[in-house]
Amino acid sequence: MSSTEETIAALDRGEVRVAEKIDGEWRVNEEAKAAILDYFRLRTLEPVEVGPFEYLDKIPLKRDHAAAGVRVVPPATARYGSFLSRGVVLMPSYVNIGAWVGPNTMVDTWATVGSCAQIGADVHLAGGVGIGGVLEPVQARPVIVEDGSFIGSRCILTEGVLIGERAVLAQAERAGLPVQLLVNKADRPGADKLRQDIEVTLGIRQGNAFRHVPVHHGARTNPRGDGALLRADGWDHPVILTSAVKGEGIGDLTEALDRLFDRLAGTGELAERRRRRLLDRTRDVVDRATRRWLWEETGAERHVAGRLDDVVEGRISPYEVAAEVVEGLKQGART
Repeated sequence: MSSTEETIAALDRGEVRVAEKIDGEWRVNEEAKAAILDYFRLRTLEPVEVGPFEYLDKIPLKRDHAAAGVRVVPPATARYGSFLSRGVVLMPSYVNIGAWVGPNTMVDTWATVGSCAQIGADVHLAGGVGIGGVLEPVQARPVIVEDGSFIGSRCILTEGVLIGERAVLAQAERAGLPVQLLVNKADRPGADKLRQDIEVTLGIRQGNAFRHVPVHHGARTNPRGDGALLRADGWDHPVILTSAVKGEGIGDLTEALDRLFDRLAGTGELAERRRRRLLDRTRDVVDRATRRWLWEETGAERHVAGRLDDVVEGRISPYEVAAEVVEGLKQGART
């Protein structure tokens, strides 16, 4: 059996993973998760200085990003014991111990990748995305995002959720989609009160906070007669209580998702949204391929390096240098 230090070092090198897909199924490495917990117990707080920044933490930071082929934009932070594959780009973001990030994945500004999360190749975690960590219990599956997925701005993934290959997620309200709201862990005290508060809040927004108050702003009572609220576009906002551990509320959630799917398919909105999603995804892929081509296969990097002293001395602005690069590319395309 490997020692704790050896296991953490292997996690840092990517030789060991907290979870891995084997024969089509994700399997958790409980020994690796136990080593991370033990590592926290063994370590003591130490000051860490990074340029002008000072930290006090138990876990050191990852090193040698250049050798690993990883771009890290200050003040992005990746803890020792996480693994970043070649081609990963970390905008100012955070990656915790035990996480694994696949090749050519973008972790955008203020996105967080929690402990033990598994992020596939060619994934884009957009600005502010929160990927939860599932360190305990050791047998629990971490959050997993498979290859080629796009997780839209401000989406939150927790509780060991599995996002399949090439999935596209977006906040429903931001995307203009009808919404269903889920109150998980409904077996805990206060769940009914939370649902009531959410329903009242939705009612205020739709002009029907209480049934005895006349509706306005286009809201109307649900013809099913169950007191639910309908938006002007015909979609009600179900607020569903579930308990994942007990399996309660799953039927209600499935029924609400089926109703949403049928509505989107019937109005043609589903097909239209798929077209827009694929267009956005294609643009994103073209954008990344173009950036790689620009810096790796043209003279742009050399030109910028040659003009850097002029920029530093204030004789020319970065915008003027960029204009020179673009003009040079245009002239190359004409020849």
